[in-house]
Formats: sequence, structure tokens, C-alpha cells
Amino acid sequence: MAAMAAMAALVAWMPHWTWLQPTMIVAAEGVASEGRAEGAEVRECQNGGQNVMVKEKPNSTRIYDKDGFRRRAACICVRAENEAEVLLVTSSRRPELWIVPGGGVEPEEEPSVTAVREVLEEAGVVGSLGRCLGVFENNDHMHRTEVFVMNVTKELEEWEPSSIGRKRQWFTIDDALSRLALHKPTQQHYLMQLQHSKTRDNTNRVVNATHPPKLTNVATSPAASPTTA
Repeated sequence: MAAMAAMAALVAWMPHWTWLQPTMIVAAEGVASEGRAEGAEVRECQNGGQNVMVKEKPNSTRIYDKDGFRRRAACICVRAENEAEVLLVTSSRRPELWIVPGGGVEPEEEPSVTAVREVLEEAGVVGSLGRCLGVFENNDHMHRTEVFVMNVTKELEEWEPSSIGRKRQWFTIDDALSRLALHKPTQQHYLMQLQHSKTRDNTNRVVNATHPPKLTNVATSPAASPTTA
């Protein structure tokens, strides 16, 4: 009878064990593939309802919000008041392609600080941080990116990624949209929001950036406006 009771207790407990075991392994080792690591951490976030951390690479830790989304920040860098040009950097994984500089929020770090840090690290520029364009939510990759505008005041001649061939370049808005379409089409939402945001308060704005926007005439078409979630 005692053995049967023990077996019944084990069967009743196993579904709970199966649910948490992958999360515990990833959090402890931090060596699983990106997809598995994110999936495991999302389950833990939803179960515990708190921010969760897991190591991503040396000196970097992923932070997840209470909904299981990875927290990120990025900067749209401009150099003139009319914001006609933006700065893009080449991808570290695919150097022939261009992206908006940004990255994960570190522990105890505000997104605005993350944005400034990432721009300095990836693009080698400094400047004054301006308005927030909102939080861009990507449901496919489970991350939320808070995007800011930076007015660049100085471009460093040398910065760490430049030593391994990473480049930066100024593009017109239309050219930048075309470049992003090749590798990071969802980041086109950032630039479209830049164009529509000069007279709007975006502090608490959440933009669904899961899918690439439908572009026609990006400079004037109402269809270029991103959808708010």
C-alpha cells in the first residue's frame, strides 16, 4: 500500500516537474540554443511573474519582463534637426547587412542608459538623448525594444567593433528603410515612428512590430503608420 501511495504521489507531481525542468537547466547552464533559452525563460517568467535573468554572452545578461518578453533598447541616431538622415551599423553576424544599433537591457539598468551604451559600443558615437519613440513588441522573437532618438554630436574615429570590420553609415530615411528590409524588416517600424512622432507623446506607446510594415510611398502614405497594440 505504501508503495502504491508513493507511486500515485510521483505521477501527480511529474507534470509539474516536466514543466520546470528545462527552465532550471537553462538558467543554471546558460548554454542552450537561443530559441530554447528564450522559450525556457518565458515559461519561468509566466510562472513566477517576475523579471528573469539568464547569461547570453560574456559580460551580458538577458533580462525578461513579467510577460516573458526580453527587454531591449535601441537608438535612432540623427545629426540634424530635420532628422532627414539616420545612422545604421553593419550586422556583426552578416557584415554586408545593416541594422539599427541596440541591445539587451542589463541588470539594474534603465532602457535609456542601455540605448546610449549600445550606440557607443556598436556605432562609436555620442550625443544627447531625445524623445522616446515607444516600445516595439515583437511576438515572434519575444522581445520588447524601447527606442529613443539621439542627436549625434561626436563620431569617434575608432571604437572597439571597428577593429573587427564593423561599419557605420548615414542614410536617408528611404535608403535606410530599403537597407533594413533586407535583414531587419521589423526595424522599419522604428523609422516610420520617427517620422510620425515629432508632435506626439510616445512615452507609453506600444507598437506591434512583429511583422514588417506595408510600405508604399514611405514619406507620405498613411499606410506607413505602424499599428499600436
